[in-house]
Amino acid sequence: MVVVQKKDGSLRICIDPKDLNRALKREHYQLPTIEEITARMPGARYFSTLDARSCYWQIPLDEESSKLTTFNTPFGRFRFTRMPFGIRSAQEVFHKRVHEIFEDIRGVETDIDDILVWGRTLQEHGERLKATLERARECNLKFKLEKCHFRSTSVVYIGHKLTSEEIKPDPQKIEAIVNMPESHDKKGVQRLLGMVNYVGKFVPNLSEITSPLRELLKNDVAWHWSERHASAFEKIKTILTNTEPGILTYYDVTKPVKLQVDVSNP
Repeated sequence: MVVVQKKDGSLRICIDPKDLNRALKREHYQLPTIEEITARMPGARYFSTLDARSCYWQIPLDEESSKLTTFNTPFGRFRFTRMPFGIRSAQEVFHKRVHEIFEDIRGVETDIDDILVWGRTLQEHGERLKATLERARECNLKFKLEKCHFRSTSVVYIGHKLTSEEIKPDPQKIEAIVNMPESHDKKGVQRLLGMVNYVGKFVPNLSEITSPLRELLKNDVAWHWSERHASAFEKIKTILTNTEPGILTYYDVTKPVKLQVDVSNP
């Protein structure tokens, strides 16, 4: 058993079921990408976000599954009656359950325990939000009020800031990149590029800018952090802060589309 302190100071009880996870057949249920979600949101102007409380604990276990979660403590043996944190398939199982609950309500998007409700008008948004809350009550799905936001013209969802006009990178993601120190090994470069690539669609010519950094990851290149690499690192920070990063809009199939592509080598 492991006790983890959450950001709000409360405690979360987890188990480390290594043997159980090795025996589990993981359920594969694909999580949606932010691109898939925003492609279904043309004209979105009003948003609400809902956050499930202790999400995994809202999934009851049958008797057989419950016994498999038995763990030892100084006070005896106990078992979970609801899905514990630490089970390798917990994320997919919970997301599938939530998606199935709300999949027939238009204007509702789900990503594990984060639920987004959007509408083109206040009336449409209100009707969709009411339907979502009523469905949650029917299914006994509980939310954490302090993490929910209602009827807003901008929200942060899956690392992106969604507004009534455009899609921007999450300011916290930008701040995390700006505050990163220079890398001292290849793992540091991998961490940096992983964070940068997440907001890559907002940065024009990103592959050209990060080319010197990606060269450091080649197996036949010895580690060496030079002025060239430091310059590329600082240029990324400059684009994300001193200049306005790229802004995207919601894809609308009813509007004309212009394709701009590069020619590949013959």
